Amino acid sequence: MDQEALLDGAWCLVELMVAPSQQGAGLGRALLLRLTAGLSHPRVVCSTQDGANPARSFYARFGFREACRVRFGDGPDDAYLLLAADLPLGR
Repeated sequence: MDQEALLDGAWCLVELMVAPSQQGAGLGRALLLRLTAGLSHPRVVCSTQDGANPARSFYARFGFREACRVRFGDGPDDAYLLLAADLPLGR
């Protein structure tokens, strides 16, 4: 699917953060599922930093796949991935 079609009708998750002291207790999972439950959109998109980070494996568990790489600047920490998943999550 091309990038324009991927974004067409998609719901955009801007930020989902859980305090490090609360990670691993299922709070992120509960928030993500609650936020996306009942949406009439065909898919959800979000971004996360490229490279090794726990967010990539978190989102993969819900069916998110890497759509493309994007840069939001010229610095070493400015490389991101656009992720997408069909709704409802986990089907």
